Amino acid sequence: MTTIRNLTSFSTHEIRELFKVARSVITTPFVDIRKAPTKHSEGKILIVVPRRVGNAVHRNKLRRRVKELFVAEKGYTQGSDFIFLAKSPEIASLPFEELKILIQQAIA
Repeated sequence: MTTIRNLTSFSTHEIRELFKVARSVITTPFVDIRKAPTKHSEGKILIVVPRRVGNAVHRNKLRRRVKELFVAEKGYTQGSDFIFLAKSPEIASLPFEELKILIQQAIA
Protein backbone atom coordinates (compact mmCIF):
# COMPACT_ATOMS: atom_id res chain seq x y z
CA MET A 1 0.00 0.00 0.00
CA THR A 2 1.30 3.43 -0.94
CA THR A 3 1.41 5.98 1.85
CA ILE A 4 2.86 9.47 1.82
CA ARG A 5 5.23 8.40 4.59
CA ASN A 6 6.70 5.67 2.34
CA LEU A 7 7.08 8.08 -0.56
CA THR A 8 9.09 10.63 1.40
CA SER A 9 11.35 8.59 3.68
CA PHE A 10 14.99 8.12 2.73
CA SER A 11 18.05 6.82 4.54
CA THR A 12 21.18 8.97 4.66
CA HIS A 13 22.87 6.65 2.18
CA GLU A 14 19.90 6.87 -0.22
CA ILE A 15 20.00 10.67 -0.06
CA ARG A 16 23.71 10.77 -0.93
CA GLU A 17 23.21 8.41 -3.86
CA LEU A 18 20.17 10.33 -5.06
CA PHE A 19 22.07 13.63 -5.18
CA LYS A 20 24.92 11.94 -7.10
CA VAL A 21 22.74 10.58 -9.91
CA ALA A 22 19.86 13.07 -10.08
CA ARG A 23 19.67 15.40 -13.05
CA SER A 24 17.85 18.72 -13.14
CA VAL A 25 14.51 18.68 -14.95
CA ILE A 26 13.19 22.10 -13.96
CA THR A 27 15.24 25.03 -12.76
CA THR A 28 13.71 28.38 -11.87
CA PRO A 29 14.98 31.20 -9.63
CA PHE A 30 12.94 29.79 -6.74
CA VAL A 31 12.96 25.99 -7.21
CA ASP A 32 15.08 23.21 -8.65
CA ILE A 33 13.45 19.85 -9.38
CA ARG A 34 15.72 16.90 -10.08
CA LYS A 35 14.96 13.39 -11.28
CA ALA A 36 16.82 10.08 -10.97
CA PRO A 37 15.98 6.44 -11.71
CA THR A 38 14.52 4.70 -8.69
CA LYS A 39 15.86 1.57 -7.04
CA HIS A 40 12.50 0.77 -5.48
CA SER A 41 9.20 -0.51 -6.79
CA GLU A 42 7.75 3.01 -6.50
CA GLY A 43 9.30 6.42 -6.99
CA LYS A 44 9.89 8.71 -4.02
CA ILE A 45 10.26 12.44 -3.50
CA LEU A 46 12.81 14.21 -1.32
CA ILE A 47 11.64 17.69 -0.34
CA VAL A 48 14.33 20.15 0.78
CA VAL A 49 13.07 23.47 2.15
CA PRO A 50 15.76 25.54 3.91
CA ARG A 51 15.02 28.14 6.59
CA ARG A 52 15.57 31.04 4.22
CA VAL A 53 12.30 30.10 2.48
CA GLY A 54 10.27 31.26 5.47
CA ASN A 55 9.17 30.37 8.94
CA ALA A 56 8.12 26.85 9.94
CA VAL A 57 4.49 27.44 9.00
CA HIS A 58 5.40 28.40 5.41
CA ARG A 59 7.96 25.61 5.02
CA ASN A 60 5.57 22.94 6.30
CA LYS A 61 2.73 24.23 4.12
CA LEU A 62 5.00 23.99 1.07
CA ARG A 63 6.04 20.44 2.01
CA ARG A 64 2.41 19.36 2.43
CA ARG A 65 1.44 20.88 -0.93
CA VAL A 66 4.32 19.22 -2.79
CA LYS A 67 3.59 15.82 -1.18
CA GLU A 68 -0.10 16.08 -2.04
CA LEU A 69 0.62 17.05 -5.65
CA PHE A 70 3.15 14.23 -5.99
CA VAL A 71 0.52 11.70 -4.88
CA ALA A 72 -2.34 13.33 -6.83
CA GLU A 73 -0.30 13.38 -10.05
CA LYS A 74 0.85 9.80 -9.42
CA GLY A 75 4.52 10.78 -9.55
CA TYR A 76 5.42 7.58 -7.72
CA THR A 77 4.38 5.48 -10.74
CA GLN A 78 6.97 7.07 -13.05
CA GLY A 79 9.89 4.84 -12.06
CA SER A 80 11.88 7.84 -10.87
CA ASP A 81 12.87 9.49 -7.62
CA PHE A 82 12.54 13.27 -7.41
CA ILE A 83 14.29 15.99 -5.42
CA PHE A 84 12.36 19.19 -4.82
CA LEU A 85 14.80 21.96 -3.76
CA ALA A 86 13.21 25.22 -2.67
CA LYS A 87 15.67 28.06 -3.25
CA SER A 88 13.93 31.32 -2.32
CA PRO A 89 10.97 32.67 -0.31
CA GLU A 90 8.92 33.30 -3.47
CA ILE A 91 8.16 29.57 -3.72
CA ALA A 92 6.22 29.70 -0.43
CA SER A 93 3.83 32.30 -1.84
CA LEU A 94 3.42 30.59 -5.22
CA PRO A 95 -0.25 29.85 -5.96
CA PHE A 96 -1.27 26.20 -5.73
CA GLU A 97 -2.13 26.00 -9.45
CA GLU A 98 1.33 27.23 -10.50
CA LEU A 99 2.99 24.76 -8.14
CA LYS A 100 0.81 22.04 -9.68
CA ILE A 101 2.02 22.98 -13.17
CA LEU A 102 5.66 22.77 -12.05
CA ILE A 103 5.12 19.30 -10.55
CA GLN A 104 3.27 18.10 -13.66
CA GLN A 105 6.09 19.30 -15.92
CA ALA A 106 8.69 17.56 -13.77
CA ILE A 107 6.79 14.27 -13.69
CA ALA A 108 6.04 14.25 -17.43
